[in-house]
Amino acid sequence: MRSSATTGIPGKLLGRARGLVVGVLLVVPFAAAAAQAAPIDIVAIGDSNTNGDGIIRASAWPAQLEKLLRAKGYDARIRNAGVSGDTTGEALARLGRAVPEGTDIAIVFVGRNDRRFHAPVKTTRRNIDEIVGRLRKREIEVLLIGFDNYDFADIAKAHGAAYYPDFFAGVTRNGKKLRRYVLPLDPIRHLNPSGHRVIAERLLPSVEPLVQRVNR
Repeated sequence: MRSSATTGIPGKLLGRARGLVVGVLLVVPFAAAAAQAAPIDIVAIGDSNTNGDGIIRASAWPAQLEKLLRAKGYDARIRNAGVSGDTTGEALARLGRAVPEGTDIAIVFVGRNDRRFHAPVKTTRRNIDEIVGRLRKREIEVLLIGFDNYDFADIAKAHGAAYYPDFFAGVTRNGKKLRRYVLPLDPIRHLNPSGHRVIAERLLPSVEPLVQRVNR
Protein backbone atom coordinates (compact mmCIF):
# COMPACT_ATOMS: atom_id res chain seq x y z
CA MET A 1 0.00 0.00 0.00
CA ARG A 2 1.26 3.50 -0.95
CA SER A 3 1.88 5.74 2.04
CA SER A 4 2.07 9.51 2.15
CA ALA A 5 5.72 9.14 3.20
CA THR A 6 6.62 8.18 -0.37
CA THR A 7 5.45 11.61 -1.58
CA GLY A 8 7.51 13.50 0.95
CA ILE A 9 4.34 15.16 2.34
CA PRO A 10 3.10 14.27 5.84
CA GLY A 11 -0.32 12.62 5.79
CA LYS A 12 -1.95 15.28 7.99
CA LEU A 13 -0.68 18.12 5.78
CA LEU A 14 -1.77 16.28 2.64
CA GLY A 15 -5.26 15.89 4.09
CA ARG A 16 -5.45 19.61 4.86
CA ALA A 17 -4.34 20.47 1.32
CA ARG A 18 -7.00 18.24 -0.16
CA GLY A 19 -9.59 19.83 2.11
CA LEU A 20 -8.50 23.29 1.03
CA VAL A 21 -8.86 22.40 -2.65
CA VAL A 22 -12.32 20.96 -2.07
CA GLY A 23 -13.26 24.07 -0.10
CA VAL A 24 -12.14 26.36 -2.94
CA LEU A 25 -14.09 24.32 -5.47
CA LEU A 26 -17.19 24.67 -3.32
CA VAL A 27 -16.76 28.38 -2.66
CA VAL A 28 -16.22 29.43 -6.29
CA PRO A 29 -19.70 28.39 -7.52
CA PHE A 30 -21.30 30.12 -4.53
CA ALA A 31 -19.31 33.31 -5.26
CA ALA A 32 -20.34 33.19 -8.91
CA ALA A 33 -23.98 32.71 -7.92
CA ALA A 34 -23.77 35.65 -5.54
CA ALA A 35 -22.35 37.84 -8.32
CA GLN A 36 -25.15 36.82 -10.67
CA ALA A 37 -27.70 37.55 -7.95
CA ALA A 38 -26.58 41.17 -7.48
CA PRO A 39 -29.58 43.49 -7.81
CA ILE A 40 -29.93 45.82 -10.79
CA ASP A 41 -29.31 49.40 -9.66
CA ILE A 42 -31.43 52.04 -11.37
CA VAL A 43 -31.39 55.79 -10.74
CA ALA A 44 -34.25 58.12 -11.69
CA ILE A 45 -32.85 61.62 -12.12
CA GLY A 46 -35.24 64.53 -12.53
CA ASP A 47 -37.17 67.36 -10.91
CA SER A 48 -40.34 67.56 -8.79
CA ASN A 49 -42.16 65.22 -11.19
CA THR A 50 -39.67 62.50 -10.20
CA ASN A 51 -39.20 63.58 -6.60
CA GLY A 52 -42.95 63.29 -6.03
CA ASP A 53 -43.79 66.72 -4.60
CA GLY A 54 -46.83 66.64 -2.35
CA ILE A 55 -46.80 62.86 -1.85
CA ILE A 56 -44.64 60.36 0.00
CA ARG A 57 -41.65 58.90 -1.85
CA ALA A 58 -43.18 55.42 -1.73
CA SER A 59 -46.00 56.67 -3.98
CA ALA A 60 -43.77 58.43 -6.55
CA TRP A 61 -43.32 56.72 -9.90
CA PRO A 62 -39.74 55.43 -9.25
CA ALA A 63 -40.93 53.44 -6.23
CA GLN A 64 -44.02 52.23 -8.07
CA LEU A 65 -41.94 51.22 -11.08
CA GLU A 66 -39.60 49.26 -8.80
CA LYS A 67 -42.60 47.34 -7.46
CA LEU A 68 -43.80 46.57 -10.98
CA LEU A 69 -40.36 45.26 -11.96
CA ARG A 70 -40.14 43.13 -8.83
CA ALA A 71 -43.61 41.74 -9.50
CA LYS A 72 -42.25 40.52 -12.85
CA GLY A 73 -39.37 38.76 -11.11
CA TYR A 74 -36.57 41.33 -11.56
CA ASP A 75 -34.32 42.05 -8.60
CA ALA A 76 -34.23 45.79 -9.29
CA ARG A 77 -33.71 48.77 -7.00
CA ILE A 78 -34.63 52.28 -8.12
CA ARG A 79 -33.09 55.25 -6.35
CA ASN A 80 -35.15 58.43 -6.55
CA ALA A 81 -32.72 61.25 -7.43
CA GLY A 82 -35.39 63.82 -8.18
CA VAL A 83 -34.84 67.36 -6.88
CA SER A 84 -37.68 69.89 -6.88
CA GLY A 85 -37.03 72.86 -9.14
CA ASP A 86 -34.07 71.25 -10.88
CA THR A 87 -33.07 72.60 -14.28
CA THR A 88 -31.02 70.65 -16.79
CA GLY A 89 -27.95 72.66 -15.77
CA GLU A 90 -28.43 71.79 -12.11
CA ALA A 91 -29.03 68.13 -12.95
CA LEU A 92 -25.81 68.12 -14.98
CA ALA A 93 -23.87 69.72 -12.10
CA ARG A 94 -24.95 67.03 -9.63
CA LEU A 95 -24.81 64.11 -12.05
CA GLY A 96 -21.81 62.43 -10.43
CA ARG A 97 -23.45 62.46 -7.00
CA ALA A 98 -26.90 61.58 -8.27
CA VAL A 99 -25.73 58.60 -10.31
CA PRO A 100 -23.05 56.80 -8.26
CA GLU A 101 -20.63 54.13 -9.41
CA GLY A 102 -22.31 50.77 -9.79
CA THR A 103 -25.44 52.20 -11.40
CA ASP A 104 -26.71 49.96 -14.20
CA ILE A 105 -29.54 52.08 -15.62
CA ALA A 106 -30.42 55.78 -15.47
CA ILE A 107 -33.87 57.18 -16.26
CA VAL A 108 -33.51 60.84 -17.21
CA PHE A 109 -36.43 63.28 -17.22
CA VAL A 110 -35.45 66.94 -16.97
CA GLY A 111 -36.22 70.16 -18.84
CA ARG A 112 -39.61 71.24 -17.56
CA ASN A 113 -38.10 73.87 -15.28
CA ASP A 114 -35.91 75.13 -18.11
CA ARG A 115 -39.08 76.00 -19.97
CA ARG A 116 -40.66 77.41 -16.85
CA PHE A 117 -37.66 79.72 -16.32
CA HIS A 118 -37.50 80.60 -20.05
CA ALA A 119 -34.12 78.98 -20.70
CA PRO A 120 -33.20 78.76 -24.39
CA VAL A 121 -34.15 75.43 -25.93
CA LYS A 122 -30.62 75.05 -27.31
CA THR A 123 -29.28 75.28 -23.73
CA THR A 124 -31.71 72.63 -22.56
CA ARG A 125 -30.74 70.34 -25.41
CA ARG A 126 -27.01 70.90 -24.88
CA ASN A 127 -27.28 70.03 -21.18
CA ILE A 128 -29.35 66.92 -21.85
CA ASP A 129 -26.91 65.83 -24.54
CA GLU A 130 -24.08 66.19 -22.02
CA ILE A 131 -25.99 64.28 -19.32
CA VAL A 132 -26.77 61.34 -21.59
CA GLY A 133 -23.28 61.36 -23.09
CA ARG A 134 -21.56 61.21 -19.71
CA LEU A 135 -23.79 58.37 -18.54
CA ARG A 136 -23.23 56.34 -21.70
CA LYS A 137 -19.45 56.82 -21.46
CA ARG A 138 -19.75 55.14 -18.07
CA GLU A 139 -21.52 52.23 -19.84
CA ILE A 140 -24.79 52.99 -18.04
CA GLU A 141 -27.96 52.12 -19.93
CA VAL A 142 -30.12 55.24 -20.32
CA LEU A 143 -33.81 55.86 -20.86
CA LEU A 144 -34.26 59.51 -21.89
CA ILE A 145 -37.75 60.99 -21.57
CA GLY A 146 -39.26 63.88 -23.50
CA PHE A 147 -42.38 65.93 -22.87
CA ASP A 148 -44.90 68.07 -24.75
CA ASN A 149 -43.12 69.52 -27.81
CA TYR A 150 -39.64 68.96 -26.38
CA ASP A 151 -38.37 66.07 -28.49
CA PHE A 152 -34.98 64.59 -27.57
CA ALA A 153 -35.18 61.46 -29.74
CA ASP A 154 -32.16 62.55 -31.80
CA ILE A 155 -30.06 62.96 -28.65
CA ALA A 156 -31.01 59.49 -27.45
CA LYS A 157 -30.21 57.97 -30.85
CA ALA A 158 -26.82 59.69 -31.03
CA HIS A 159 -25.76 58.08 -27.76
CA GLY A 160 -27.40 54.69 -28.18
CA ALA A 161 -29.93 55.41 -25.44
CA ALA A 162 -33.57 54.35 -25.24
CA TYR A 163 -36.23 57.03 -25.66
CA TYR A 164 -39.74 57.60 -24.28
CA PRO A 165 -41.42 60.53 -26.04
CA ASP A 166 -43.90 61.97 -23.53
CA PHE A 167 -43.65 61.64 -19.76
CA PHE A 168 -47.25 62.81 -19.28
CA ALA A 169 -48.85 60.42 -21.77
CA GLY A 170 -51.85 58.84 -20.08
CA VAL A 171 -52.43 61.57 -17.51
CA THR A 172 -53.22 64.45 -19.88
CA ARG A 173 -55.77 65.39 -22.49
CA ASN A 174 -55.04 68.06 -25.09
CA GLY A 175 -51.88 68.96 -23.18
CA LYS A 176 -53.60 69.47 -19.83
CA LYS A 177 -53.34 67.16 -16.82
CA LEU A 178 -56.56 65.36 -15.98
CA ARG A 179 -58.08 66.41 -12.66
CA ARG A 180 -58.27 62.86 -11.31
CA TYR A 181 -54.47 62.57 -11.54
CA VAL A 182 -53.40 65.83 -9.86
CA LEU A 183 -53.15 67.02 -6.28
CA PRO A 184 -56.02 69.24 -5.15
CA LEU A 185 -55.23 72.91 -4.50
CA ASP A 186 -51.77 72.56 -6.04
CA PRO A 187 -51.09 75.56 -8.33
CA ILE A 188 -48.45 73.60 -10.28
CA ARG A 189 -50.80 70.60 -10.52
CA HIS A 190 -48.29 67.94 -9.48
CA LEU A 191 -49.41 64.38 -9.94
CA ASN A 192 -51.09 62.43 -7.14
CA PRO A 193 -50.26 58.76 -6.40
CA SER A 194 -52.73 57.59 -9.06
CA GLY A 195 -51.02 59.75 -11.65
CA HIS A 196 -47.62 58.41 -10.66
CA ARG A 197 -49.02 54.90 -10.98
CA VAL A 198 -50.01 55.60 -14.59
CA ILE A 199 -46.52 56.96 -15.32
CA ALA A 200 -44.88 53.86 -13.82
CA GLU A 201 -47.11 51.49 -15.79
CA ARG A 202 -46.41 53.28 -19.04
CA LEU A 203 -42.66 53.44 -18.46
CA LEU A 204 -42.41 49.74 -17.63
CA PRO A 205 -42.32 48.47 -21.27
CA SER A 206 -39.44 50.88 -22.01
CA VAL A 207 -37.46 50.04 -18.88
CA GLU A 208 -37.86 46.27 -19.00
CA PRO A 209 -35.67 45.75 -22.12
CA LEU A 210 -32.85 47.68 -20.43
CA VAL A 211 -33.17 45.50 -17.34
CA GLN A 212 -33.04 42.39 -19.50
CA ARG A 213 -29.94 43.72 -21.27
CA VAL A 214 -28.20 44.28 -17.94
CA ASN A 215 -29.21 40.79 -16.79
CA ARG A 216 -27.53 39.24 -19.86
